[in-house]
Amino acid sequence: MAKVNLVNKQVRMGLDDIIRFQLMSHCYVNNIVLSELDLECLTELGKMGEAELTEFCAYMADLRLEKKLKTWKPDPNMPLPKRPEASPQTIRNVLIKVEKEKLLIRSGKKRKVITINPDLKVQTKGNILLNFKFVHIDTKEAQ
Repeated sequence: MAKVNLVNKQVRMGLDDIIRFQLMSHCYVNNIVLSELDLECLTELGKMGEAELTEFCAYMADLRLEKKLKTWKPDPNMPLPKRPEASPQTIRNVLIKVEKEKLLIRSGKKRKVITINPDLKVQTKGNILLNFKFVHIDTKEAQ
């Protein structure tokens, strides 16, 4: 029988972090590359459960602008410093990208509703315990 090095880790996380971790794990295992904004949008959508597309884009653009303004410091040497911007179209572009990766489902004809793809099995409500088991078998030791 092969010898196995077993590592147990227990971490308590907030809801945002545990949703984000599930999304990142899925993307890592499936070789899907996501930007920070992609993850941010999917995490917020996970917390909401489902959202109307236009409203979600506006909400995320406002949230993004709010974050940018917190760190914005105008350059006193510039006559008219440019304020940070955030556009709902940017968020819509993100959603199109993650939909192509099958991380998101869009439904409805006129008022489109978006949700995280249920096939991902991302847990977003109640108490959440993730039980991942990853293994690497060294072919030399297995023989």
